[in-house]
Amino acid sequence: MSPATPPCFVWTTSEDATVAPANSLAFASACAAAGVPFELHVFEKDPHGLSLATKASAREGRHLSADVTRWTELLSTWLQARYPLV
Repeated sequence: MSPATPPCFVWTTSEDATVAPANSLAFASACAAAGVPFELHVFEKDPHGLSLATKASAREGRHLSADVTRWTELLSTWLQARYPLV
């Protein structure tokens, strides 16, 4: 990680048993230490592998989450603030 690393948007869930949420926290800390702009969201519930967390992307019912599906809106807002359309 260096100051040349591009800005990062990261999200995870605190219940992810496949990739520990601590990995996302460590990555965000490394971004902060290197001066890399980032945004981090940790959703309280739900497992790994949610993708969009909608019916369109869910492989099974446990991959649906009204809370986590908001990550796409959060990303859109973050991108628009960082890279506004002219």
